[in-house]
Amino acid sequence: SFTTLYNNSGTAHGASMDLDNRGVVYAVTDLLRVDPANGRASTLFPIGLGGFSHVTIDHNGDYIVTGIRLGASSYGIFRIRNNALTTIAGMSRSSGTFALLGGVIRDIDTGRFVLQVVGGAAGPHPLISVAPDGTFTTLVRNVSTLGIPRYELTQDIRTGDFYVGVNGTTAGYLVR
Repeated sequence: SFTTLYNNSGTAHGASMDLDNRGVVYAVTDLLRVDPANGRASTLFPIGLGGFSHVTIDHNGDYIVTGIRLGASSYGIFRIRNNALTTIAGMSRSSGTFALLGGVIRDIDTGRFVLQVVGGAAGPHPLISVAPDGTFTTLVRNVSTLGIPRYELTQDIRTGDFYVGVNGTTAGYLVR
């Protein structure tokens, strides 16, 4: 069974537990914190991006989000600390090489951010590693030819392998 905790008018994207484990951080157009006890939402960070794709929380309690910057033709990984948004890494979308940024996690082996890039309907859909200074390298050129990767991405702590959910035309897939 399930319980609807919060209903919003936008598209649902990433969710993560807050560092104090008392609220669910929910990425939509705004970054929200939802109280699991009563479903009340408060805005952690107002509209400042075209939309958030995913959120994770680092060891300092900073919110790390992927999204589209309003009024700009760029995507990026952003840090929200003390109500200030800073860019960790930005990427132009003018080349048309990718459509949006999906899941973001912290690589357990390197400490770098690992980001799923969605390359439009045709792909490719690379998995990239982003250093704290914003430089990035491609880990995998195309995670799947079966469909479009979605927002979730995780890493196996025993092996270091990455797993991505992929939406195909007739089925969903989990790829390693």
